[in-house]
Amino acid sequence: MQERRIAKSKGQHHEDYKKKAREVKQIIRRNKKKYIEDKCEQIENNFSKNRSRDAYNIIKSLTKTFQPKSVVIKDENGNVLTESRQILDR
Repeated sequence: MQERRIAKSKGQHHEDYKKKAREVKQIIRRNKKKYIEDKCEQIENNFSKNRSRDAYNIIKSLTKTFQPKSVVIKDENGNVLTESRQILDR
């Protein structure tokens, strides 16, 4: 990854940069596949040892997407307060 950054910053030939970027993407894909395979193996082990709670927690961590919490409060007049400073002042 560092070689790719150096090639991009030095303005070297475009093909060198593309080659390094391709290698980085392949490494990332390979690591992601290994990570998921390891998690699947953990799930199978948990089910075989009758630890379904742990297995389902791993499944949930793999399948759920991040949902940020929205902090919205209304003031006395019914106006929506979204900035943290306004919420604290209320």
